Amino acid sequence: MATDLNLLLSATEPWAYRVECDAGYLRARSQAWRMNGSELQVFMFEGTRMTTAQGLYDELVRVLHLPGYFGNNFNALSECLTDVDVMKGSAFLLVIIDGDYVLRDAATEMLSGFIDVLQGSGEEWATTADIERPWHRFASPFHTIFHIGVGSCREELRRLPLLPTDSSSITES
Repeated sequence: MATDLNLLLSATEPWAYRVECDAGYLRARSQAWRMNGSELQVFMFEGTRMTTAQGLYDELVRVLHLPGYFGNNFNALSECLTDVDVMKGSAFLLVIIDGDYVLRDAATEMLSGFIDVLQGSGEEWATTADIERPWHRFASPFHTIFHIGVGSCREELRRLPLLPTDSSSITES
């Protein structure tokens, strides 16, 4: 998977992708992205820990070091993911290994809601905030990769664009 890193370093859509490859390879690739000298911050999540709503929130708190006031709901998650005091940096990549497991024991709309929060966070980060305010920020990339099995039947994940394996355009499988 010779993914074009420039795609992940751009503050452009799509904000969330799916990838179908060996989990070990994606872990190694993510580590390489971390160490490439760019400003990209890579956060690795274990989908197998995120099968329930509480498991999802626990894993997000563990990996992102969300503040103690995080409210374990999608509104609070959206606020934290777009808060410059919580998400410090200028380029973000969330990688969810075994994404097929995310919220599999929760209502179907939970997964759709989670994806919506991630998509909205990407859109928010892509917008330059008011530079006259203390919370100003410049447009920054914020992307999520869901690692899924080739035979995944989770429609919400199958609808995400496939992360290209070279510099060609994004295609649907």
